Amino acid sequence: MARSTRIDGRWFRAWRERLGYDMAGAMKALGFKHRMSIVKLESGQRPIDTRLAMACMHLEQLRAPGAFSAPPTPPIGLAKDGVLLDRRPR
Repeated sequence: MARSTRIDGRWFRAWRERLGYDMAGAMKALGFKHRMSIVKLESGQRPIDTRLAMACMHLEQLRAPGAFSAPPTPPIGLAKDGVLLDRRPR
């Protein structure tokens, strides 16, 4: 059975602390212009909508170990001139 998590001010503050953001860091990472936005989110004066919750989860995924590793080179692809390249071992 899936576990449900309530997305509220406590969740938002726990997210911020888990990622090591102070209020100014969270403000900058999420694109807010005013520190009071973060204060209002954490106090419950401002609801956390789906877009903000998804942005928080995305930032957390980006900071996960291995998030910035380069993907493997595909064995087959197109060159700049449109020619099909086959890099599979023979």
